[in-house]
Amino acid sequence: MSASYALRTASRYVPRDALLFGRLLAFAGAVVWLTLGGPAVLGLAIGSLGSLLLTSVLIWRDDVRRGHAASLSDAPTYVVVGDLGAAMLWMAASAPNERSFAFVVVLAVGALAMFRLGRLGVTLTAGAYVGGRVIQEIIRLSLGIATPVQHVIAEVVVVGLVLIILSATVGHYRSEQQRGSRALRRARSLERIANEIGEVTDLAPLLKGIVTSALALLDADHATIRQRRGEEYWIVAGAGTGERVVGIHSPRGHGIVGAVVERRAAVASDDYAKSDAAIPAIRDLGIRSIVGVPIVVQGEIVATLTVGRLEVRPFDAEDQRALEGLASHAAIALRNARLLELSRRLEALSRDVATETGVLDAVMRHVAAEISAAYDAGVVTISRVIGDQARPLAQVGVEDDASMRTGPPGPLARQVIARREAVVLRDYGTAMARESHPSVAVADRV
Repeated sequence: MSASYALRTASRYVPRDALLFGRLLAFAGAVVWLTLGGPAVLGLAIGSLGSLLLTSVLIWRDDVRRGHAASLSDAPTYVVVGDLGAAMLWMAASAPNERSFAFVVVLAVGALAMFRLGRLGVTLTAGAYVGGRVIQEIIRLSLGIATPVQHVIAEVVVVGLVLIILSATVGHYRSEQQRGSRALRRARSLERIANEIGEVTDLAPLLKGIVTSALALLDADHATIRQRRGEEYWIVAGAGTGERVVGIHSPRGHGIVGAVVERRAAVASDDYAKSDAAIPAIRDLGIRSIVGVPIVVQGEIVATLTVGRLEVRPFDAEDQRALEGLASHAAIALRNARLLELSRRLEALSRDVATETGVLDAVMRHVAAEISAAYDAGVVTISRVIGDQARPLAQVGVEDDASMRTGPPGPLARQVIARREAVVLRDYGTAMARESHPSVAVADRV
């Protein structure tokens, strides 16, 4: 047991970083070179090896503390700069060796600097090479072994080409890695947001949670949710500058919301302030870049989610996909919240009807009003069917005496009676355009 514990303890101190092994190998090789009498400026060589040894010890210490090797993306900046400094000193120290190709060491270390620091890494690598080359040539001049000009030019051209190729390759890889990391962070954020909004059942807090999440997800300044009421879309929740426009409404076909509803897909504007279709109240907030997506429940657009920035910083395809993902989660949460709200309303309505002692027409008017509120319906009709006649008992949203008269059931009511089940029509007026009945005329008006 004690031997096993001792082995595990000792294993914690074994280097786990491949680049750390490379540093130690380079240190050992340089010491052997100097020991065998390799030409070098001893003071500069010792400075280079001291810097290399110091960064190796610091990396080793950090690996032991964390229990694993750090990724290249997490390499401390001071280590990268220290390695470049050590490479520059070694390049200068190799001046007495006319056949030295120590500039390769600078380029090798520079690859890590470019990966870790991007453009700054390219600049530091170029600076390390120039510094090392200048010191190297000064020493050679003092020793009377100046490098031929054509050799210097050739070396500079090679180093320049390598820097260009490395910076382009490493830069592309680094960009892809950052994009992947950003996508992973967003996926985790969406998962967390889905869990958070999935636990909210009250509509108002749910809507507020959705817009707040959208604001953080896209690093934006403005977020709103619009819900349809009749032929207009009303802002029912906002975050950021969106809080200042809650209650604003506009016709269905106006602004970015109109484009979202028409296309049933994400729509973005790089500079909303220059858009002819911009809603004045939104544009006056200073919104520049903006994107909107539909929130679809069971095939119907129940709301739109809009996010904006106060600067021209367009939303790219990844931003739009992230917002669409949030809208999908929001649709599920809204549907669940709506079902729960309907259940509560219907339960309360059942209790009210059970205890109602008034006349039938009054009871039905109460039921019609509650159904209109629960389903956000503009028109509700409750009829009593006797034989082949139907007598309307209560209506909401209709002001037509003819529609309240006893007569044959309307075309939709006939389908319901025949099937003895719910019948859903997306466009009643269009579907029943050939029917001659007061209910069809009512549908055309509303």
